Amino acid sequence: MRLTLLIILLSTINFSASCAGIGKWLEYLKSLPGDAREISIDSFFQARPVFPCSENDTIMYFFYRGEARSVSLAGDFNNWKPQAQFQQVEGSSFWFLKMTFLPDARLDYKLVINNRDWITDPMNPSIETSGFGVNSAFSMPAYLPSSMAIAYDSVPQGKTVSFSIQSRFLHNTREVTYYLPVTYDPSAFYPMILFHDGPEYIRLAHATIILDNLIYAQKIQPVIAVFVPPVDRTAEYAGQKQKKFISYITKELLPEVEKQLNISSDPMQRAVLGASYGGNISLVLATRHPQLFGKVAAQSGYVQPSLYSYVRNEDRVPLSIYLDMGIYDIPVLIPLMHDFAHLINPKSHQVWYREISQGHSWGSWRDHLAEVLEYFFARR
Repeated sequence: MRLTLLIILLSTINFSASCAGIGKWLEYLKSLPGDAREISIDSFFQARPVFPCSENDTIMYFFYRGEARSVSLAGDFNNWKPQAQFQQVEGSSFWFLKMTFLPDARLDYKLVINNRDWITDPMNPSIETSGFGVNSAFSMPAYLPSSMAIAYDSVPQGKTVSFSIQSRFLHNTREVTYYLPVTYDPSAFYPMILFHDGPEYIRLAHATIILDNLIYAQKIQPVIAVFVPPVDRTAEYAGQKQKKFISYITKELLPEVEKQLNISSDPMQRAVLGASYGGNISLVLATRHPQLFGKVAAQSGYVQPSLYSYVRNEDRVPLSIYLDMGIYDIPVLIPLMHDFAHLINPKSHQVWYREISQGHSWGSWRDHLAEVLEYFFARR
């Protein structure tokens, strides 16, 4: 009789994408005897095999089924510290965790089993590749992904060309890739954007796909993009090799690119962009060489102290600046970017600062790259 009632109850619970009513079911589950509890759990996973799921606009439930001493959650939302502990349903191998997020959040995470094994969520097919491997990812109901980051068969693709360039300043060689719009005319001159962490912007942020889509939709002018990889990333972007790296960009790379391609000499037709430490070197390049780069974007950027004095002063060369920071970003970076953005003198510089319900991830930077490009290169 009790099992019959259980089946009737299960049929009334909505295990749809919204997981409506799941909180009540979890409370009911605790009151069931062992055999009925396992049947209820089996039915739950059969009804909806993909998780996590939201109960309303702000609550997300995570689940795990397996033998473990402990299960926890680490991700963008807790600085990747496995402090969010799952509850185990007594007498079962079923674990669950209820958390609250902003309605439009999109975040990366991993499960941590027994405080030792970091794994992607076996119940979640949505993954995001980061600079440190593959993570699981989830989004809240109000999140909207970028439609410009999807490759469409109907959109013609621009051309990418790679070449190697050796630096006498850094004593190393790296392979640089440039993107030409499908309408590229060798007799015309084009705006340019230079990407730091170039290969990752192509592979993880879908930069060339976004450029193709925006140009095809006539949302931006045809643009040449230059994708530059680091060799010694931290030292070049924010450390002891930064001055030499700047010399490499300004005295070796740009002259070589100008030799190969028709790039506008107007600094307001040139942009430099990067994420994290790449945002820092982008800001440094633009503030020290505004005659070369009149536009600069930093996504979740680190901001070194020397940058503050430049944007406070009214007598500096005007820049067009884009800044974004994740609300769930690396905690030490959030005040740096916030303070920097609010110190910028609006009489001298045009600035767009955004706080986004995401973390320090390529998913976030990809989602908002189209808006950066439109901000800099919109068709007039």
